[in-house]
Formats: sequence, C-alpha cells, structure tokens
Amino acid sequence: MARTRATLLAMVKNRTARTDKDSVIIEGLDLGLEEFTMRHEFRALRLESDLSIVADDESVSAPSTMRTIEEARLIDGTMSYPMRIKSKSWLTSRWADVSELSTSKPQYLYEETGTLYLYPVSDGTYTVRVTTYSNCGTLSASTTENPVPLLDSAIVHWATAYLYNATEQYEKAATWERMAERAFQVAVQANGRVVRMEIKAALDVPESLTLPSERYLDPFAGH
Repeated sequence: MARTRATLLAMVKNRTARTDKDSVIIEGLDLGLEEFTMRHEFRALRLESDLSIVADDESVSAPSTMRTIEEARLIDGTMSYPMRIKSKSWLTSRWADVSELSTSKPQYLYEETGTLYLYPVSDGTYTVRVTTYSNCGTLSASTTENPVPLLDSAIVHWATAYLYNATEQYEKAATWERMAERAFQVAVQANGRVVRMEIKAALDVPESLTLPSERYLDPFAGH
C-alpha cells in the first residue's frame, strides 16, 4: 500500500525527534525519490500510451510524463510491428534528410525534447504504441502518495540523512545514507530485473528502409 507524504514525513520526524524541520524533510523525500528513480526503472512508473499518426507525419509528441522510452510498436489495424528506437545521430548519419525518403510505414524513431521523430515519413494512418517510464514527480501535498511504494523505506532513510546533513550531524547522516542505499538495493531486487529492448548489431544497418517481412499478431488483443 502506498504511503502518503504525511505518513513518510511522520516517519522521519519520529526517527529524528525534529518537529521543526518539515520543509527540509519534505525536500529530502522529493530528492530521494528523484535520485532512486533515476538510477533504476521501477515498474510502478511504466506506462503504455497510444499515439496517433497520419499520412506525411514526420513526428509525434511523446507522452508528457515520459522520461525514457523502452519499446515502440506500429499498429496497423490488427497487425503490430516492432519499431527500432535509435539515437538521432545514428539515423541522421544514414539518412540525413528524412523528407527525401519515400513514405512508408515508420520503422525507426528517435526522441528529442519531447518529440518522437519517425523514419521514414508515415504513408498512412497508424497508431504508435509506446512503453515508457514516467517522471516520478514530487510529493506535492500531504495526501500525495509515493508513486513507487517499494521505495518507501529508501526515501525515508534518504530524507533522514538529508536532515542530519542539513543540521551538520554528519556521522548520523553517513549512517542513514548507507541504510538508504541498502533499502534501495532491496527495492531493486523486489522490482525485478527490467529487460530493455536491444537490437543486435547485425540488424542495425539494413540495406534499405523496408519493414521485416515477418508479421506479428497483435500482442495487445483484449487489453
């Protein structure tokens, strides 16, 4: 069960016997949450979004909460095709001007400043289904729940260390920092290993921009 900011705050206050440092503790909770979710992709922040594209679209806006993208698929009716997520430099070094390519089903994309750029340009109406990890946000109100419950202990320890550092109790801070790190490792193990999609080098440089001949039945049927 997810704990609220008020509950997490009370846990830190009980451990430190400080009732006059709420703002420092809350800042520590937010920074701890940000730190740990930057270091590992937790399933609680994993989202799936459908993005619509039409003919001649060169790009589509990424989900507003997206921090990283794990997977993308092109949906054409009842068919689903894997898309390859590449860097901008990888794609532009091969095809400097996407507008010079014949339109087709997009099979590559890269992300830049909140936009997903498609290669080649779309030749019709499709859905790009993306699996992403979102930003954790902040614990902005007393009733706001921690979006990653597995990190409750880690961020409480982190905020405790943060408070002790702020009050120049460095030995206590170091002890709680070590406890926060151990709690983070426990959370990572509980979360399970997140497998990222990787494309073998042999498939990275196709001779032409043609989609794989093999088609895949739509894996999301019934969702």
